[in-house]
Amino acid sequence: MAETVAGDGWFADNADGLLTSHVHMKDGGGGNVAGGLEATLYVIKLGLVPDYDRDGVIDDADINTNKSGEPLRIWINDDDDVGDTFEAGGSDIPGRTQSPDCGDPTVDGRRDLLDFFPVWLDLKDALDAFPPQSGAVFQLRSKGLRFVYTALTKDEAGKYLREECAVCGPAFNQNAHEALTFAPGDGQLWGPCVELSEAFVNLIRADGNKGVLLVECSSPLASLELEIVDPSGEPVAARHLYLRASRVEDMYHRVNLRGGPAAVTAGAALPPSNGKHAVFVHGFNVDAQKARAWNAEMFKRLWQSGSNARFHGVTWKGDIGRINGLNFREDVVSAFAAAQHIRDYVVSSLSGEKIVMAHSLGNMVVSSAIADHGMGVGKYFMLNAAVPAEAYDESSWNSDDSGLNPMMHNDWSGYAGRTWSARWHELFLNNPNDDRALLTWKNRFSAVPSSILYNVYSSGDEVLELNNAAPALLTGAGGLFNLFPTAERYAWHKQEVFKGRDMVAGTTWAGWGFLRTAPESTYAQTLVYPGAAAANQADPAQLASQPVFRWNPPGMLTNSIPSALRKELLAKGIPALSGATGTMSVSITDDSGNAIPGRNQDMNSVARPNGWPRLPTEAPYGQRWKHSDLKDVAFFYNYNVYSDIVAKGDLE
Repeated sequence: MAETVAGDGWFADNADGLLTSHVHMKDGGGGNVAGGLEATLYVIKLGLVPDYDRDGVIDDADINTNKSGEPLRIWINDDDDVGDTFEAGGSDIPGRTQSPDCGDPTVDGRRDLLDFFPVWLDLKDALDAFPPQSGAVFQLRSKGLRFVYTALTKDEAGKYLREECAVCGPAFNQNAHEALTFAPGDGQLWGPCVELSEAFVNLIRADGNKGVLLVECSSPLASLELEIVDPSGEPVAARHLYLRASRVEDMYHRVNLRGGPAAVTAGAALPPSNGKHAVFVHGFNVDAQKARAWNAEMFKRLWQSGSNARFHGVTWKGDIGRINGLNFREDVVSAFAAAQHIRDYVVSSLSGEKIVMAHSLGNMVVSSAIADHGMGVGKYFMLNAAVPAEAYDESSWNSDDSGLNPMMHNDWSGYAGRTWSARWHELFLNNPNDDRALLTWKNRFSAVPSSILYNVYSSGDEVLELNNAAPALLTGAGGLFNLFPTAERYAWHKQEVFKGRDMVAGTTWAGWGFLRTAPESTYAQTLVYPGAAAANQADPAQLASQPVFRWNPPGMLTNSIPSALRKELLAKGIPALSGATGTMSVSITDDSGNAIPGRNQDMNSVARPNGWPRLPTEAPYGQRWKHSDLKDVAFFYNYNVYSDIVAKGDLE
């Protein structure tokens, strides 16, 4: 009789992930086996399948993408994540050469999970073909990668990013955010191979849907193969995963406006895009290095939320102002100047649909680009916008002069609203050729089409928060010796009411300062209008030519004011009479004036499936959604906001 024995036994690594092993028949009497004897062909699946579309599930769509030879696009984990929040330490600036996260033997907190990618080892067929008694070894051969074992199934491969995941590590009993990592060669960059643990292999033997590893990258030369090795040490099967590893900053365009017109560093490893462009602009008090952190984090979070739009991270000079955000008016001027440059870049360099996102004072850049320079975009997401709400929604303008208006400086109690610099423009509204009619934040950005707006704000924003009355310098700071830890509170409110006040955090321009006798620069002179009664009795013509507030700069007193000076006056001399857009809902309507639902989202009250990383008792903010928590809090806690942006922006 003929017996069945193994033949050459090689396996082919092909596009379908099917490994073919042949056996042939051998005549028991030693006859010729060549003529006419049938061969038996076994087909065994062996696969390395990532979550290509980042939807949290490795399914047939991902398997088909894998068969096509599409690489897994992965970035080097070279920032320094720590814990759950920015306050825990570390840095989001990519490109660290000293102690980057990818060199650590553990996951560095929930903030670090954003830099891991799930890969499913489709091993069940191979394990059935090679039972334990076969002596076969299953191993990974890789370069520049570290791994975390999990007990996740392919249908829950992305769970570690959005849910508590306590089935990680060598014994599957560690939380994902603190699990041990492993690599071939005990972490050596060019280590050879590592045998999959018996416990991990047994999980897959019992359930073929398991076999998910979390992968992080440490080298642009990263590679990964899954091998089956026979007892003699010879490989009998191999499956290669195509990788495109790079620095994260090579996966998007970097647009630098700090010196004027756009200086563009094109991404060297751009992923395929859906033809759309996602443009992000950071906010106030962000220098060039912090801008790198903001841009990298925004790209990563949108990418892990499924965005396929080409990303453009914009840097502008938003760090001119004084320390701790007590005075950002110079940066408002800078924002107006940057508006023309971002418009030129977006209009001349980008084709297809443009979705723009801006954080904090970055919204001044974008709103001016649209309203003043005609930058056309399809959708505009305002994130914690540090822009007066009245600029978009005049109903938020508070002209109350009863003394209960928190936007009015306390020293102006009793002065009629018509004497304020914030309302001086009203005296010139009947003359459309008088530029003084334009000296107001009210409807300043009314030319931004309401139909494109999405207002993502936080009623818990500490930087944009309004005090219940006009704040003093130390309001909210907890006293002189506790100034700096909480100086960000009411910072936006302070810079508005300190306009014209000639103090450390104020200006000498108009604002809430009183006109005094010459020399104007000496603030302690006698009031020209001796008290509220005298000011209130002045007729409109007198107030138009001789305002109660400081006549500085002199150029504001003419009917022809250059555009640049008007913008600077708004920044330094004309107070807002509303709170910041980033703290409230604003009116967003269609062309017929009907409110568009879903266009205002309060992040402070949005559902938080995983709670919040700060304690309710943590002074002074508790569990409020703070000004920069879009970046400063781990994706694990705020992912639903990014999912919402991707969905509403049609970025998939």
